[in-house]
Amino acid sequence: MNVPLRRVAVGCAVLMFVSLGQVSQVQTFGADGLRLDHRNLRAQLDRFGRPRGELLTRGGGILAASVRQRGRFGFQRVYPGGASYAAVTGYLSLHGATGMEAARNAVLSGADPRVRVRALIGGFGPGAAASVRLTIDERAQRAAHQALRATGRRGAVVVLEPATGAILALVSQPSYDPDRLATHDPAALRRTEAELARTSGDPLVNRALNRSYPLGPALGIVTRAARLGGGPVRRQAEGLGFNAPDLYVPLRVAPSVFPGKGARATPLEIAMLSAAIANGGVLMRPHLVHEIRTRDGTLLERTAPRAYRRAMSARVAGRIARMMTRDGDDVGTAAGAATPGEATVATGFAPAGRPEVAVGVTVEPHGAAEGTAGPNPARAVATAVLKSMTAG
Repeated sequence: MNVPLRRVAVGCAVLMFVSLGQVSQVQTFGADGLRLDHRNLRAQLDRFGRPRGELLTRGGGILAASVRQRGRFGFQRVYPGGASYAAVTGYLSLHGATGMEAARNAVLSGADPRVRVRALIGGFGPGAAASVRLTIDERAQRAAHQALRATGRRGAVVVLEPATGAILALVSQPSYDPDRLATHDPAALRRTEAELARTSGDPLVNRALNRSYPLGPALGIVTRAARLGGGPVRRQAEGLGFNAPDLYVPLRVAPSVFPGKGARATPLEIAMLSAAIANGGVLMRPHLVHEIRTRDGTLLERTAPRAYRRAMSARVAGRIARMMTRDGDDVGTAAGAATPGEATVATGFAPAGRPEVAVGVTVEPHGAAEGTAGPNPARAVATAVLKSMTAG
Protein backbone atom coordinates (compact mmCIF):
# COMPACT_ATOMS: atom_id res chain seq x y z
CA MET A 1 0.00 0.00 0.00
CA ASN A 2 1.46 3.36 -0.97
CA VAL A 3 1.83 6.19 1.55
CA PRO A 4 -1.22 8.31 0.49
CA LEU A 5 -3.54 5.30 0.66
CA ARG A 6 -2.12 4.29 4.02
CA ARG A 7 -2.80 7.78 5.38
CA VAL A 8 -6.37 7.69 4.09
CA ALA A 9 -6.91 4.27 5.68
CA VAL A 10 -5.51 5.43 9.01
CA GLY A 11 -7.66 8.57 8.88
CA CYS A 12 -10.80 6.55 8.16
CA ALA A 13 -10.00 4.19 11.03
CA VAL A 14 -9.55 7.11 13.43
CA LEU A 15 -12.86 8.66 12.33
CA MET A 16 -14.62 5.31 12.75
CA PHE A 17 -13.33 4.89 16.30
CA VAL A 18 -14.24 8.49 17.17
CA SER A 19 -17.77 7.94 15.82
CA LEU A 20 -18.12 4.69 17.76
CA GLY A 21 -16.93 6.48 20.88
CA GLN A 22 -19.49 9.25 20.45
CA VAL A 23 -22.29 6.75 19.86
CA SER A 24 -21.27 4.82 22.98
CA GLN A 25 -21.20 8.02 25.01
CA VAL A 26 -24.70 8.97 23.88
CA GLN A 27 -26.03 5.48 24.59
CA THR A 28 -24.37 5.34 27.99
CA PHE A 29 -24.75 8.88 29.32
CA GLY A 30 -27.26 10.63 27.09
CA ALA A 31 -29.95 8.02 26.53
CA ASP A 32 -32.10 9.15 29.45
CA GLY A 33 -31.96 12.75 28.29
CA LEU A 34 -32.98 11.76 24.77
CA ARG A 35 -35.92 9.79 26.13
CA LEU A 36 -37.12 12.85 28.04
CA ASP A 37 -36.61 15.26 25.12
CA HIS A 38 -40.07 16.56 24.21
CA ARG A 39 -39.13 16.67 20.51
CA ASN A 40 -38.78 12.88 20.47
CA LEU A 41 -42.33 11.78 19.52
CA ARG A 42 -41.45 8.09 19.61
CA ALA A 43 -40.13 8.50 23.13
CA GLN A 44 -43.31 10.31 24.15
CA LEU A 45 -45.50 7.52 22.85
CA ASP A 46 -43.32 5.01 24.68
CA ARG A 47 -43.22 7.09 27.89
CA PHE A 48 -46.97 7.49 28.21
CA GLY A 49 -47.95 4.19 26.63
CA ARG A 50 -47.56 2.20 29.84
CA PRO A 51 -47.83 2.87 33.58
CA ARG A 52 -44.90 4.51 35.31
CA GLY A 53 -43.66 3.59 38.78
CA GLU A 54 -45.13 5.40 41.77
CA LEU A 55 -43.49 8.02 43.95
CA LEU A 56 -44.39 7.28 47.58
CA THR A 57 -43.94 8.92 50.96
CA ARG A 58 -42.05 7.08 53.66
CA GLY A 59 -45.39 5.82 55.01
CA GLY A 60 -46.62 4.64 51.60
CA GLY A 61 -48.77 7.63 50.61
CA ILE A 62 -48.95 8.12 46.84
CA LEU A 63 -47.35 11.32 45.54
CA ALA A 64 -47.26 10.44 41.85
CA ALA A 65 -48.98 7.67 39.87
CA SER A 66 -50.12 6.80 36.36
CA VAL A 67 -53.78 6.49 35.43
CA ARG A 68 -55.23 5.01 32.24
CA GLN A 69 -56.84 7.42 29.80
CA ARG A 70 -58.28 7.46 26.33
CA GLY A 71 -56.55 9.10 23.44
CA ARG A 72 -53.16 9.10 21.80
CA PHE A 73 -51.37 8.17 25.02
CA GLY A 74 -52.43 5.31 27.21
CA PHE A 75 -51.48 6.72 30.64
CA GLN A 76 -51.26 10.12 32.28
CA ARG A 77 -49.32 11.15 35.37
CA VAL A 78 -51.30 12.42 38.37
CA TYR A 79 -50.10 14.04 41.60
CA PRO A 80 -52.41 13.47 44.59
CA GLY A 81 -50.10 15.56 46.82
CA GLY A 82 -50.57 18.61 44.60
CA ALA A 83 -48.72 21.86 45.15
CA SER A 84 -47.61 21.03 48.70
CA TYR A 85 -45.28 18.30 47.37
CA ALA A 86 -44.29 19.90 44.05
CA ALA A 87 -40.78 20.78 45.27
CA VAL A 88 -40.23 17.05 45.80
CA THR A 89 -42.05 15.34 42.95
CA GLY A 90 -41.50 17.90 40.21
CA TYR A 91 -43.59 16.89 37.20
CA LEU A 92 -43.60 14.80 34.04
CA SER A 93 -45.04 16.56 30.99
CA LEU A 94 -44.95 16.39 27.22
CA HIS A 95 -42.09 18.88 27.42
CA GLY A 96 -39.88 17.05 29.89
CA ALA A 97 -39.50 16.28 33.58
CA THR A 98 -38.24 17.91 36.78
CA GLY A 99 -37.76 16.96 40.41
CA MET A 100 -37.75 13.31 41.40
CA GLU A 101 -39.55 12.48 38.15
CA ALA A 102 -36.35 13.43 36.33
CA ALA A 103 -33.82 12.37 38.97
CA ARG A 104 -35.13 8.79 39.13
CA ASN A 105 -36.57 8.56 35.62
CA ALA A 106 -34.70 5.36 34.73
CA VAL A 107 -36.32 3.26 37.46
CA LEU A 108 -39.70 4.98 37.28
CA SER A 109 -39.89 4.39 33.53
CA GLY A 110 -38.53 0.84 33.66
CA ALA A 111 -35.47 1.68 31.56
CA ASP A 112 -33.00 0.84 34.33
CA PRO A 113 -31.27 -2.50 33.49
CA ARG A 114 -31.95 -3.86 36.96
CA VAL A 115 -35.66 -3.20 36.52
CA ARG A 116 -35.67 -4.83 33.08
CA VAL A 117 -34.05 -7.99 34.41
CA ARG A 118 -36.56 -8.31 37.25
CA ALA A 119 -39.43 -7.67 34.81
CA LEU A 120 -38.25 -10.55 32.64
CA ILE A 121 -37.71 -12.87 35.60
CA GLY A 122 -41.10 -12.00 37.05
CA GLY A 123 -42.87 -12.40 33.72
CA PHE A 124 -44.15 -8.82 33.68
CA GLY A 125 -42.89 -8.15 30.19
CA PRO A 126 -40.84 -5.20 28.94
CA GLY A 127 -41.52 -1.78 30.40
CA ALA A 128 -42.55 -2.85 33.90
CA ALA A 129 -41.46 -0.03 36.19
CA ALA A 130 -40.19 0.28 39.75
CA SER A 131 -41.57 2.48 42.52
CA VAL A 132 -39.53 4.92 44.59
CA ARG A 133 -40.29 5.29 48.27
CA LEU A 134 -39.03 8.64 49.52
CA THR A 135 -37.93 9.70 52.99
CA ILE A 136 -40.67 12.34 53.10
CA ASP A 137 -42.81 12.12 56.24
CA GLU A 138 -46.40 13.23 55.60
CA ARG A 139 -46.77 14.75 59.05
CA ALA A 140 -43.59 16.79 58.70
CA GLN A 141 -44.48 17.91 55.17
CA ARG A 142 -47.96 18.98 56.22
CA ALA A 143 -46.65 20.92 59.22
CA ALA A 144 -43.97 22.67 57.18
CA HIS A 145 -46.38 23.55 54.37
CA GLN A 146 -49.05 24.90 56.71
CA ALA A 147 -46.64 26.90 58.85
CA LEU A 148 -44.95 28.54 55.86
CA ARG A 149 -48.25 29.20 54.13
CA ALA A 150 -49.54 30.95 57.27
CA THR A 151 -46.88 33.63 56.84
CA GLY A 152 -48.31 34.61 53.46
CA ARG A 153 -44.76 35.01 52.19
CA ARG A 154 -42.30 33.35 49.87
CA GLY A 155 -39.76 31.04 51.39
CA ALA A 156 -38.76 27.45 52.05
CA VAL A 157 -38.60 24.84 54.80
CA VAL A 158 -36.44 21.72 55.08
CA VAL A 159 -36.80 19.17 57.88
CA LEU A 160 -34.03 16.60 58.47
CA GLU A 161 -33.59 13.54 60.63
CA PRO A 162 -30.19 14.27 62.24
CA ALA A 163 -29.23 10.65 62.91
CA THR A 164 -29.71 9.50 59.30
CA GLY A 165 -29.76 12.57 57.03
CA ALA A 166 -33.22 11.63 55.75
CA ILE A 167 -35.16 14.61 54.41
CA LEU A 168 -38.51 14.49 56.17
CA ALA A 169 -40.01 17.59 54.55
CA LEU A 170 -39.12 19.85 51.63
CA VAL A 171 -41.38 22.84 50.97
CA SER A 172 -40.99 25.78 48.60
CA GLN A 173 -43.43 28.69 48.36
CA PRO A 174 -44.95 29.86 46.05
CA SER A 175 -45.61 26.49 44.46
CA TYR A 176 -47.60 25.12 41.52
CA ASP A 177 -49.98 22.28 40.69
CA PRO A 178 -48.05 19.49 38.89
CA ASP A 179 -51.30 18.07 37.49
CA ARG A 180 -51.71 21.10 35.25
CA LEU A 181 -48.30 20.45 33.71
CA ALA A 182 -48.99 16.73 33.30
CA THR A 183 -51.78 17.37 30.79
CA HIS A 184 -51.52 15.73 27.38
CA ASP A 185 -53.25 18.68 25.71
CA PRO A 186 -50.38 20.60 24.03
CA ALA A 187 -52.32 23.88 23.90
CA ALA A 188 -53.31 23.66 27.57
CA LEU A 189 -49.73 22.85 28.51
CA ARG A 190 -48.39 25.88 26.67
CA ARG A 191 -50.94 28.12 28.38
CA THR A 192 -49.97 26.79 31.80
CA GLU A 193 -46.25 27.24 31.09
CA ALA A 194 -46.86 30.81 29.92
CA GLU A 195 -48.96 31.56 33.00
CA LEU A 196 -46.30 30.22 35.37
CA ALA A 197 -43.62 32.20 33.54
CA ARG A 198 -45.61 35.39 34.15
CA THR A 199 -46.38 34.60 37.79
CA SER A 200 -44.35 36.64 40.27
CA GLY A 201 -42.17 34.74 42.70
CA ASP A 202 -40.87 32.09 40.29
CA PRO A 203 -43.12 29.21 41.46
CA LEU A 204 -41.13 26.65 39.45
CA VAL A 205 -37.93 27.46 41.37
CA ASN A 206 -37.17 25.05 44.19
CA ARG A 207 -36.21 27.56 46.88
CA ALA A 208 -35.35 24.82 49.36
CA LEU A 209 -32.47 23.50 47.25
CA ASN A 210 -31.68 25.98 44.50
CA ARG A 211 -31.87 29.43 46.06
CA SER A 212 -29.41 30.73 48.64
CA TYR A 213 -29.94 33.47 51.21
CA PRO A 214 -27.71 35.59 53.46
CA LEU A 215 -26.94 33.46 56.48
CA GLY A 216 -27.72 36.24 58.94
CA PRO A 217 -27.79 35.17 62.60
CA ALA A 218 -27.29 31.50 61.74
CA LEU A 219 -23.72 32.58 60.96
CA GLY A 220 -23.24 32.50 64.72
CA ILE A 221 -23.37 28.69 64.71
CA VAL A 222 -20.34 28.53 62.43
CA THR A 223 -18.34 31.15 64.30
CA ARG A 224 -19.18 29.68 67.70
CA ALA A 225 -18.02 26.25 66.57
CA ALA A 226 -14.70 27.77 65.37
CA ARG A 227 -14.19 29.83 68.56
CA LEU A 228 -14.93 26.81 70.75
CA GLY A 229 -12.07 24.82 69.22
CA GLY A 230 -13.31 23.79 65.79
CA GLY A 231 -10.46 25.48 63.92
CA PRO A 232 -10.40 28.27 61.30
CA VAL A 233 -13.85 29.62 60.46
CA ARG A 234 -13.70 28.71 56.76
CA ARG A 235 -12.64 25.14 57.55
CA GLN A 236 -15.41 24.93 60.12
CA ALA A 237 -17.95 26.15 57.56
CA GLU A 238 -16.83 23.55 55.03
CA GLY A 239 -17.17 20.88 57.69
CA LEU A 240 -20.81 21.92 57.92
CA GLY A 241 -21.35 21.54 54.18
CA PHE A 242 -20.49 24.97 52.77
CA ASN A 243 -18.60 25.34 49.47
CA ALA A 244 -19.59 21.82 48.33
CA PRO A 245 -20.17 21.95 44.54
CA ASP A 246 -21.43 18.40 44.10
CA LEU A 247 -24.22 17.79 46.60
CA TYR A 248 -27.18 15.81 45.22
CA VAL A 249 -30.05 14.38 47.26
CA PRO A 250 -30.51 13.13 44.38
CA LEU A 251 -31.94 16.48 43.26
CA ARG A 252 -29.15 18.91 42.55
CA VAL A 253 -28.42 21.34 45.40
CA ALA A 254 -26.98 24.79 44.73
CA PRO A 255 -23.72 25.37 46.65
CA SER A 256 -23.87 27.29 49.90
CA VAL A 257 -20.89 29.63 50.05
CA PHE A 258 -18.85 30.93 52.94
CA PRO A 259 -16.74 34.00 52.14
CA GLY A 260 -17.06 35.51 55.63
CA LYS A 261 -19.82 38.11 56.01
CA GLY A 262 -21.02 37.36 52.49
CA ALA A 263 -22.01 33.82 53.48
CA ARG A 264 -25.10 32.51 51.71
CA ALA A 265 -26.91 29.26 52.33
CA THR A 266 -29.77 27.21 50.94
CA PRO A 267 -32.57 26.26 53.35
CA LEU A 268 -31.21 22.70 53.18
CA GLU A 269 -27.82 23.92 54.38
CA ILE A 270 -29.49 25.88 57.17
CA ALA A 271 -31.17 22.66 58.32
CA MET A 272 -27.84 20.84 58.05
CA LEU A 273 -26.33 23.26 60.59
CA SER A 274 -28.75 22.16 63.28
CA ALA A 275 -28.65 18.53 62.20
CA ALA A 276 -24.88 18.40 62.75
CA ILE A 277 -25.20 19.90 66.21
CA ALA A 278 -28.09 17.60 67.10
CA ASN A 279 -26.08 14.56 65.98
CA GLY A 280 -23.07 15.21 68.18
CA GLY A 281 -21.08 17.05 65.53
CA VAL A 282 -21.46 14.45 62.74
CA LEU A 283 -23.26 15.71 59.64
CA MET A 284 -25.02 12.87 57.84
CA ARG A 285 -25.43 12.96 54.05
CA PRO A 286 -28.90 14.35 53.27
CA HIS A 287 -31.04 12.16 51.02
CA LEU A 288 -34.58 11.89 49.65
CA VAL A 289 -34.75 8.26 48.50
CA HIS A 290 -35.50 5.61 51.10
CA GLU A 291 -35.77 2.59 48.82
CA ILE A 292 -36.61 1.40 45.30
CA ARG A 293 -38.66 -1.75 44.64
CA THR A 294 -39.72 -3.50 41.47
CA ARG A 295 -43.28 -4.48 40.65
CA ASP A 296 -42.87 -7.86 42.34
CA GLY A 297 -41.57 -6.25 45.52
CA THR A 298 -37.90 -7.00 44.96
CA LEU A 299 -35.67 -4.47 46.73
CA LEU A 300 -33.34 -2.87 44.21
CA GLU A 301 -31.84 -0.15 46.33
CA ARG A 302 -32.03 1.19 49.88
CA THR A 303 -30.20 4.26 51.07
CA ALA A 304 -27.97 3.51 54.03
CA PRO A 305 -27.22 6.45 56.35
CA ARG A 306 -23.70 7.76 55.68
CA ALA A 307 -21.60 10.37 57.42
CA TYR A 308 -21.02 13.35 55.14
CA ARG A 309 -18.69 15.50 57.24
CA ARG A 310 -17.28 15.57 60.76
CA ALA A 311 -18.46 19.09 61.53
CA MET A 312 -17.17 19.47 65.07
CA SER A 313 -16.40 17.51 68.21
CA ALA A 314 -19.21 16.14 70.35
CA ARG A 315 -18.11 18.50 73.13
CA VAL A 316 -18.41 21.59 70.95
CA ALA A 317 -21.72 20.38 69.51
CA GLY A 318 -23.08 19.89 73.01
CA ARG A 319 -22.10 23.40 74.10
CA ILE A 320 -23.72 25.00 71.06
CA ALA A 321 -26.85 22.90 71.54
CA ARG A 322 -27.16 24.23 75.11
CA MET A 323 -26.73 27.79 73.83
CA MET A 324 -29.55 27.28 71.32
CA THR A 325 -31.94 25.89 73.93
CA ARG A 326 -33.80 28.42 76.02
CA ASP A 327 -34.45 27.65 79.67
CA GLY A 328 -37.29 25.18 80.04
CA ASP A 329 -37.91 24.97 76.29
CA ASP A 330 -37.78 21.65 74.47
CA VAL A 331 -37.07 23.39 71.14
CA GLY A 332 -33.63 24.81 70.36
CA THR A 333 -33.46 27.55 67.72
CA ALA A 334 -31.11 30.17 66.35
CA ALA A 335 -32.84 32.92 64.45
CA GLY A 336 -33.02 36.62 63.75
CA ALA A 337 -33.49 39.15 61.00
CA ALA A 338 -30.77 39.48 58.42
CA THR A 339 -29.93 42.82 56.80
CA PRO A 340 -33.14 44.90 56.52
CA GLY A 341 -34.97 44.02 53.34
CA GLU A 342 -33.49 40.51 53.19
CA ALA A 343 -34.89 37.13 54.17
CA THR A 344 -35.27 36.10 57.79
CA VAL A 345 -33.61 32.83 58.73
CA ALA A 346 -34.16 30.24 61.43
CA THR A 347 -32.62 26.88 62.25
CA GLY A 348 -33.32 24.55 65.11
CA PHE A 349 -33.88 21.07 66.50
CA ALA A 350 -36.14 19.21 68.90
CA PRO A 351 -36.56 17.70 71.43
CA ALA A 352 -33.76 19.56 73.15
CA GLY A 353 -32.41 16.63 75.19
CA ARG A 354 -32.57 13.99 72.43
CA PRO A 355 -32.99 15.73 69.06
CA GLU A 356 -34.97 13.76 66.47
CA VAL A 357 -35.66 16.49 63.91
CA ALA A 358 -33.79 19.53 62.64
CA VAL A 359 -35.24 22.33 60.56
CA GLY A 360 -34.04 25.13 58.32
CA VAL A 361 -36.36 27.99 57.33
CA THR A 362 -36.10 31.11 55.20
CA VAL A 363 -38.89 33.63 54.77
CA GLU A 364 -38.50 36.36 52.18
CA PRO A 365 -39.49 39.95 53.05
CA HIS A 366 -41.57 40.75 49.98
CA GLY A 367 -44.70 39.24 48.49
CA ALA A 368 -46.46 39.20 51.84
CA ALA A 369 -50.21 38.86 51.75
CA GLU A 370 -51.55 38.20 55.19
CA GLY A 371 -50.74 35.94 58.08
CA THR A 372 -47.89 35.69 60.55
CA ALA A 373 -46.08 38.96 61.11
CA GLY A 374 -43.57 39.81 63.79
CA PRO A 375 -39.84 40.45 63.69
CA ASN A 376 -38.93 36.94 62.60
CA PRO A 377 -41.58 34.86 60.84
CA ALA A 378 -38.91 32.26 60.10
CA ARG A 379 -38.57 31.51 63.81
CA ALA A 380 -42.34 31.20 64.10
CA VAL A 381 -42.33 28.66 61.27
CA ALA A 382 -39.40 26.71 62.70
CA THR A 383 -40.94 26.55 66.17
CA ALA A 384 -44.34 25.49 64.80
CA VAL A 385 -42.81 22.69 62.74
CA LEU A 386 -40.59 21.38 65.53
CA LYS A 387 -43.37 21.42 68.10
CA SER A 388 -45.79 19.65 65.76
CA MET A 389 -43.21 16.93 65.12
CA THR A 390 -42.54 16.28 68.80
CA ALA A 391 -46.09 16.65 70.14
CA GLY A 392 -47.73 13.54 71.47
